[in-house]
Amino acid sequence: MISRRSIDSIVRSLALSAVLAVFAAPAQSQGVRVFGETLVRYIDVRGLRQVVVDAADLPGEGTIRQLPDGRWVQCVVTDSTCTYFETGDLQSTAPITQDLRASTWARGGIQAYGHVRLRSGLGSLDELWPQSDDTVDVISLYAQWRYRWLRTRGGRQFHRSTLGYFNFDGGLVDAAPWPWLRITAMGGWSLARGLNEPRTSDALSSVERFAPDQRAAVFGGQLTVQDRNRGSFRIEYLREIRTDRLALYSDRVGAAGNLRWRRFSLNGRAQRDIATDVWNELRGRLVTHLGSDWSAEVSARTSQPFFELWTIWNAFSPVGFDEYGGSIHYSPALQPVRISIDATRRSYDETNVGLTFAPIRNDGWHVGSNAWWRLSERWTVQAGYAADIGFGEARSEGNGRVAWSPNEKIDAGLTVQAFDYVREFRIAGSTVWGIGGDASWRVGTDTRLTLGYISYRHEEDPRLGAIDWNQSRAFARMQWALGKDPGVGRAP
Repeated sequence: MISRRSIDSIVRSLALSAVLAVFAAPAQSQGVRVFGETLVRYIDVRGLRQVVVDAADLPGEGTIRQLPDGRWVQCVVTDSTCTYFETGDLQSTAPITQDLRASTWARGGIQAYGHVRLRSGLGSLDELWPQSDDTVDVISLYAQWRYRWLRTRGGRQFHRSTLGYFNFDGGLVDAAPWPWLRITAMGGWSLARGLNEPRTSDALSSVERFAPDQRAAVFGGQLTVQDRNRGSFRIEYLREIRTDRLALYSDRVGAAGNLRWRRFSLNGRAQRDIATDVWNELRGRLVTHLGSDWSAEVSARTSQPFFELWTIWNAFSPVGFDEYGGSIHYSPALQPVRISIDATRRSYDETNVGLTFAPIRNDGWHVGSNAWWRLSERWTVQAGYAADIGFGEARSEGNGRVAWSPNEKIDAGLTVQAFDYVREFRIAGSTVWGIGGDASWRVGTDTRLTLGYISYRHEEDPRLGAIDWNQSRAFARMQWALGKDPGVGRAP
């Protein structure tokens, strides 16, 4: 049954698409470009059903009991009853997102840009999808002016930096007086990460008991020094404070750089939380080319979780980890083959929990490999394997894909997956098999339709539980564009 809210959202999405299309079509020569992406996803899952029976009817001792069909379940046992969960009815959800992006420009370096996302949902489990009740998001909406080496921008804008990705409402000034130097300053009101809304919105207060009651003012700056042949270095400062100036939300500094010398490339990144005096991220990677076909890299990383100061999570003393590893890559210049192998080891800080005779594991490792081979102009094959051993669980995964591309307009592929878990906290093992396919068709120059489907089948020893985790997933994506690309002009 389609809800009234879903119908209203779909109508608004189609209406806005039509308005933009009508607006852009006659104004192509004026400098307008509109992009649209409609994405419909489908997922079906089986819920859980609570079963209460007489404890005397299920043989066994304690919480582990045996059902009449031979399966073992874990019960909550009272004086006379045993309560457990088993597979419920099949339910489904089909979230719909409509992304609309429009850019318009005029002489004199003036440009306006907007990115709006509309959401809706069909099916019996709308609440399964995050933000299903948030029907409209304005991700970006700004105007900017560029003159030679100076750029100014005002409105809602998406910022990419060494400290992550976020959007804010405010202004930005970007100056590059020389090719080797760029200076950026910004200020305004910040938004909650990933929500595109203030921290005082219902989207946050509905899940956080002690959510902020004041918006956050943000200001910061970034300095970039670069050399086209040797590399670049960037440092950034960012501060978020309550609008009533009574407390901080965050106070951070970040840096990133890369250095190239002959066959070597060194990349590094750092993030520091000034308010708590903690290095949240220190990462380095050294890459070298071993001849024309081989390359290798080694990496090291230390990480500590970052939480904004208004949250309660820092009170639980979250621990970080140290990680180091490496990889090797083989890609012959004259052969359609690529092979890579990687390995990583991770160790966690002391958690001061666990039992003396049964300590909790504080390390883990990962190994993986991937291979790609072009059989002909139309056919390619890819295969990969990865294994992870860590705190709480272990996982191994294998995947393979055969892709077919008969021409520039059509791409199709068949994918096979298999992964298994060995859980330390739930004494059970399971394997999930997945098989599916996808196809993409480019209609004209600026329109593309993509369809995909995959079915997962969960295999577990039937004696170990009564839960069926089988599910299917599908998606349909339509991408289109209207107007002239400003980067494409008539050749002289």
